[in-house]
Amino acid sequence: MQFNLNIDKKDLIIISLFIFAYTCWFFAFPFFGPVMNIFLTDIKAFSIEKGRIFFVFLLSMVGTSYLIGHLVDRTKKRLIYILVFALVGSLLTLAFLWLKTLGEAMLFSLFLGVSSGVVAVSWGAYFADSTQPEERGKIMGIGMALASIVAYFFWIFEDLNLGYTPSTPIIIISFIFLLMTLAFALRPAEKIEDIDPANAL
Repeated sequence: MQFNLNIDKKDLIIISLFIFAYTCWFFAFPFFGPVMNIFLTDIKAFSIEKGRIFFVFLLSMVGTSYLIGHLVDRTKKRLIYILVFALVGSLLTLAFLWLKTLGEAMLFSLFLGVSSGVVAVSWGAYFADSTQPEERGKIMGIGMALASIVAYFFWIFEDLNLGYTPSTPIIIISFIFLLMTLAFALRPAEKIEDIDPANAL
């Protein structure tokens, strides 16, 4: 089985960081993940209340993704959106350390959905601009597989009942999300495809 990729190594590292950090955070925390479940259980949320918080996050993420997509394509500033909202998302995740009520959790889940929507659209657009169609499945598959494995470890730790407080996994997952910003140490550049006007229609 050959696994040759026609992509610059620096670009591959940048894209891999984006995919791994975002997907791991998404599956472990806001997308009804183990870290969010640990937090909500700690504040004694019922199942229906957990569902409402998840719904608020998902609705704000989908709505933001729909609204921000046109703006990202028009401004061509994908990397700025990724950097700013990855920082915001990481800080919002860390803020759950101080939340005590369901109302606060629901409000911050709304903000978290907005941040998640912007980041997802932005790195998705950067990913599409930086790779060839035949390479995308391979790169995305590896990144998401690794992220899913790491996210799954949070379920294992929860089942082991090691006695740690919700603050431990929240801190860990917020820093995992922050890994997206490490890609900027490699000085990524916007990669905008030039569209031939004759083929634009």
